[in-house]
Amino acid sequence: MTDQEIVELLYKAHLGAANPARSAPMAAYMKNRHPFLGIAAPERQKLIKPVLPAFKKLGNHQQMAIVRHFWLLPQREFHYLALDLARACRRNWTADWLDMFVAMVTQQSWWDTVDTLATDMIGPYCLAHLPQRTDLMRALAKDPDMWLNRVAILHQLKYKSGTDIPLLIEIIDTCRNDKRFFIQKAIGWALRQQARLTPDLVVEYIDRSGISGLARREALKHLG
Repeated sequence: MTDQEIVELLYKAHLGAANPARSAPMAAYMKNRHPFLGIAAPERQKLIKPVLPAFKKLGNHQQMAIVRHFWLLPQREFHYLALDLARACRRNWTADWLDMFVAMVTQQSWWDTVDTLATDMIGPYCLAHLPQRTDLMRALAKDPDMWLNRVAILHQLKYKSGTDIPLLIEIIDTCRNDKRFFIQKAIGWALRQQARLTPDLVVEYIDRSGISGLARREALKHLG
């Protein structure tokens, strides 16, 4: 199966599975940022499954081109498809993939895809392949784009005991005066996750830094 055949098959399959009765409620849940076809996640997985073996056999640049193609379509299910395809070939990820993931954060931006890119793609790639991760994340934390700031805050969310705590604190310190909801929510989420491992450290940081409001409530949610 060629790359063009894969694109056509997936495109037609998704259009054929569209459910207009569900599209409006799904779009409304996401604040109408993007139009939806009305396809639930289990159905989307069934649509992609038959194509994955052929997709995985393609060259790296062909895979990236397909991911970009679906990412630039308007309907949200195609953005989810792009992420699923990228995830399926994670063993092939290179620095070019990382550059693409960072660019994708700034396109079609909303919390659902940004968080997936941060925790399932950018974070894991950086941990495994990028010794200079600290420099990249410092830059993202200072970027004018709010969603890149959120990626910097959340990229270690699944690192568990491998979390670079000084880097996490540095990034939060960089962003904590930004009162926008998605930044404060991310700070609280990152601290809450770290509190599962080092609760005393997180409480001490919250008291010392003076973070308040949403971030504080989120961070302390499971600490009583």
